[in-house]
Amino acid sequence: MLKFFFIKAQIICAFVFITSANTGFAKNNTLLTKADSLQLASSYLEMGNFDKASHILLKLEKSYRNDEALKILLAHSLVYGTDKAMALSYLEKLTQLYLTEKKLSAKNFDKIYALLGKAYFYNYKFDHALRIFMELRLRTKSKEKQQEVDEFIRYINNAKELISSPKELILNPLTKLNSQYTDHSPLITADESIIFFTSRRAGSSGNRISPVDSSYYEDIYVYDSNLGQDAQPVPVNINTEEHEATCSVSLNGEEMLIFKSNEKDAGDIYYSSYARGKWTKTIRLPEPINSKYRETHASFSADMQQIYFTSDRPGGYGGTDIYLIYKSADGAWSNAVNLGPTINTPYDEEGPYIHTDGITLYFSSKGHKSMGGFDLFFSEMKQDSTWSTPENLGYPINSVLDDIFLVPSVDGKRAYFSSKHNGFSNLYKAELPLHKPKNITMISGFFQNCKIDSTYINIEDATVSGDTLSMGEIKKINNKIWFENITRIKTTIIKQETNYLIIDSACSKPKDAKISIFQPSTKKQKSQYNIESNTGKFQFVLPPDESYLVSYQAPGYMYKTTTVNAKEGGFKHMDFALNFDTLDNDFVEHQQMVFPIAEIHLTQQSEMEMQLLAAFLKMNPHLFVDIAGNLVNADSLLSIRSNSVADALTDHGIAPENIFSNLWPSKWGTDTLQITIFSSTHPKLQLLKEQKENRKIKPIKNSGLFVENILFEKEQFTLPNEEGLTDLINYLKANPECVVMIEGHSDMQGEYKANLNLSLKRALTVWKYLINNGVGKEQLLLRPMGNIRPIAVEKDAAGNILEEARKYNRRVEFHIIENTGTEEFQIKPIQVPESYRISQKK
Repeated sequence: MLKFFFIKAQIICAFVFITSANTGFAKNNTLLTKADSLQLASSYLEMGNFDKASHILLKLEKSYRNDEALKILLAHSLVYGTDKAMALSYLEKLTQLYLTEKKLSAKNFDKIYALLGKAYFYNYKFDHALRIFMELRLRTKSKEKQQEVDEFIRYINNAKELISSPKELILNPLTKLNSQYTDHSPLITADESIIFFTSRRAGSSGNRISPVDSSYYEDIYVYDSNLGQDAQPVPVNINTEEHEATCSVSLNGEEMLIFKSNEKDAGDIYYSSYARGKWTKTIRLPEPINSKYRETHASFSADMQQIYFTSDRPGGYGGTDIYLIYKSADGAWSNAVNLGPTINTPYDEEGPYIHTDGITLYFSSKGHKSMGGFDLFFSEMKQDSTWSTPENLGYPINSVLDDIFLVPSVDGKRAYFSSKHNGFSNLYKAELPLHKPKNITMISGFFQNCKIDSTYINIEDATVSGDTLSMGEIKKINNKIWFENITRIKTTIIKQETNYLIIDSACSKPKDAKISIFQPSTKKQKSQYNIESNTGKFQFVLPPDESYLVSYQAPGYMYKTTTVNAKEGGFKHMDFALNFDTLDNDFVEHQQMVFPIAEIHLTQQSEMEMQLLAAFLKMNPHLFVDIAGNLVNADSLLSIRSNSVADALTDHGIAPENIFSNLWPSKWGTDTLQITIFSSTHPKLQLLKEQKENRKIKPIKNSGLFVENILFEKEQFTLPNEEGLTDLINYLKANPECVVMIEGHSDMQGEYKANLNLSLKRALTVWKYLINNGVGKEQLLLRPMGNIRPIAVEKDAAGNILEEARKYNRRVEFHIIENTGTEEFQIKPIQVPESYRISQKK
């Protein structure tokens, strides 16, 4: 009861009439060993084990050279065995004996002559084979035998045509995977790094021999090229002492459909998933996928919402047919739908595989334009959901023998398949001729959470070897642990002119991560994928002709979203590492929301993003939102757009008191809002809560008291001097209603986020110094600006950095927000040389 046996069952049935010839031998007990040997050989023939049968019969023939029935049995076993050349040689000699010495009866000659025609056919001598079958067709009276002859004539003509115009490709046997036993049904992950397949090799689970064909039971093996050049195929843990065979695997390699059978069950489709480093116990799929009849193969669609499968249930077009079943929104399966006579024929169809493009179906068939037994075909679904006429994949992918299971790569350029090109089933890989470019967007990568720390070591005090650095008593710079469950710690050492830069990173894999795919046009979720926490890897494809919003989520981490346009034709592959930020005490995340020019309403995508953000905030109630932009006029688009965003969040259940405005300066253009998500413990929120509400801004008096802004050294945030702040401290203490904004800035070099943090640290340094010297917290506001408002150019016309000019941008500025004091008060601006000066619009 195995997958391969059923596929060959129709051929094997052709030999049943031969076993009746064994009766004479079995009853003839003059030589018991002969009868026993014939009975054993006949059993092997019935089971399809032709090589074992021919091995026994070749020995017998040496002792019984005039036994015609024995010669016919031997001829059958050789023709359907693996050594086709030996079969042809034997049958040519046997035929010659009849023609020259008349040593075969006329009754048996047609049987031998038909087998000779097949031997010519299997050895690609088509003209010889055609001549024989045409002769047999003229003198055959039986309709059943006429149909068999006609079938071979059809195969021969198809083979001649297909081989006369071969495809320009090379078949590469997968030598690391193949064995001396039957190997078939390969499956690949989206990146082709992992291959699952079925094998009947020695060492199967239980090491049992099947009573059906005296071969080892089928087991599933996996080959993971990520393990390096020494990687070898290994059995997966779902194997049992019965038959298990590969059918279909999800793109990320973590969900699998399996064929299982035993002596009591002819075969059904089962399901298993990969979790915590192993495959779960297989589950039999419910009706109407499985039935009391045989289901031999199945294929997931890319979104896992459809299954194409084969069954010999009643109501089909003949033999095994291909059916389709859909999963509804509530998880229930629809009724099975036969794909119809365009795909299914009166012969067997097998091994369906629906490509990730959702419209190309690969399958095998004995019908259509086959060049011998099962051939591999493809058909495409039209816009009206009907199928195009199946096309043969051609020679040399197809041969005169059975070619049954094929899976193409996501881009459609390569194919992995099993074939009997060498006489028995092995695994192959080939470049596929592109019928047309696949319109596929594939996204792959892995989830991680990494903490990074860097250190400078004087080059004179240290030596380095590989990732190990020695300095005095220090043997290795890699001793920082940021969190539990470290899965990767990496040290990178970069040699510079006067020092070593040591970068330590520690990475873990977020648990219970998932990916959700949304269609903004429908505002609905299309699909969702769970991510295996051991690896953090993800692989999925997006159907064509649509733009999608992809959300990456994990509990305790900030979610990420990307917008992917899958409307453009052709194959696209995005591969990246997705680093998750933990929701720690100082958490700040900036996101942008783009508006069409002069538009005030949210786009479909922005509405979906606000829905995701609201759901995220509800799951993390300690987080708040700030909405900011570059325009400052309350009557401008900024105010209206900000209200649109705030309204969208409140419509999804976010309290208005959790939504703020303009706490963080926006780093994007005027048609883009900045959405900042931040923690309830962030200092900026604490300061805001401590300041007076609804403070009325009063006119600022001209003054004779000057306070100078502060310049900082490169990469520094400690106060260069404190004397200049004395007058400001005294004034603020004497005028407790006076409010000053402390605004931090950085130069233009480096990343925005790092500069923003540095500008905040500079502003905080001044804020802490004023507080420590008696100024009230309610009198001070903070605003980090990063590098978005320089007052000096930093490069000359040739693009060279002007180090002298950069220092004017590394500053803290004071701005008077409210002043009720009687004394005069002014801020003295920084004097930038004319050659470096940038005019500022305040």
